[in-house]
Amino acid sequence: MHANLGQQQASLTAENVRLGSENKELHQFGQDGSVIRKNMERLKAETEKIKSRITDTDEDYRELMEKNTELQKQVAEAEAKVAAQGHNRGAFQKMATLKGESHAEGEVKVGEARKEEPETAAEKQQRERFERLAKLHQGAGLR
Repeated sequence: MHANLGQQQASLTAENVRLGSENKELHQFGQDGSVIRKNMERLKAETEKIKSRITDTDEDYRELMEKNTELQKQVAEAEAKVAAQGHNRGAFQKMATLKGESHAEGEVKVGEARKEEPETAAEKQQRERFERLAKLHQGAGLR
């Protein structure tokens, strides 16, 4: 009987060691699951932020396109008015383009001369907005 108890104790000790290592493994799985859950929540939050920025950028782009269309109409109307009055038909060609070039000689400050005057906050905001949209447009072309 004493030998039986010794065998039973050895068997239970081996089983205890096996269950201990299995318990450690299951505990690690639980911790890994917790880390994965936290990462998923973080990624979902980041995805929502990106979606919001894309929506804002799309709205900005749409507003800029509408403004561009309106400005093109105003330029066409002004040129038509100037032409109807018999003035120089290229009156608006001395204006700088978006790239900072002029179509004819004039007092348009571009390039280095433009840098001499400080940029206003509104000009800076508009320039940065155009730069963001340009980057977005370049990124969309790569897809």
